[in-house]
Amino acid sequence: MNKLTIILLLCVFCTAAKAHVVVDTKYNLKYENQHWELDVVMKTAAIYEKVIALHPELADESLTSSNFKESVMKYLSDGILLTDGHDNFLLNGEQIILGGHYTRATLNVADMPKDISKLDIKIDCFTETKAHIVNQLFIYKGQKIQTHYFNEEESNVLFDFEKMEYIEVESEATFFSNRLQLNFYILLILIAASLIKLWADRKSKLSTKRSIST
Repeated sequence: MNKLTIILLLCVFCTAAKAHVVVDTKYNLKYENQHWELDVVMKTAAIYEKVIALHPELADESLTSSNFKESVMKYLSDGILLTDGHDNFLLNGEQIILGGHYTRATLNVADMPKDISKLDIKIDCFTETKAHIVNQLFIYKGQKIQTHYFNEEESNVLFDFEKMEYIEVESEATFFSNRLQLNFYILLILIAASLIKLWADRKSKLSTKRSIST
């Protein structure tokens, strides 16, 4: 087995291994008890890894300790931004239920109006994890519910409560990816144009030499 074959096999193995490491998180935004609440359901192992990475001193503490729970709430509130374009709504931890496989955290969305018209939701939690990220957002309004699945390059979305629909927002990563692709295509066009001009000039010179020789 040559070196190239070994390298290709390793690349396939690494890609397959990454594809099987999935961090799936569900975000449920609903109006209950006279205020908006955001329920976050996430893998316990994933949030434990994040908290310990940020706070190594908590490695010896129980998952049920107040310090660990507070760190979970802070990680979530720092990684989630809810705004109507004028005000950023603070997320205050209300309750956390730690489970063996999944953990549920409830955050109070402070001062968010009941009849808000549009909301920009940006989620950066777990995005630095070397895994396949699956973020699902559920927004409830009365008996209606709308679901949005974030793709790999997407971190935020705009929601219209009056129409009960999502308006996709181009993420910064997608913007730069599209800009790089555009620059690449422009470069290819310039190179192709230069080669065509070079070929045309060379052909013209050859034609001139033949004319002189005859």
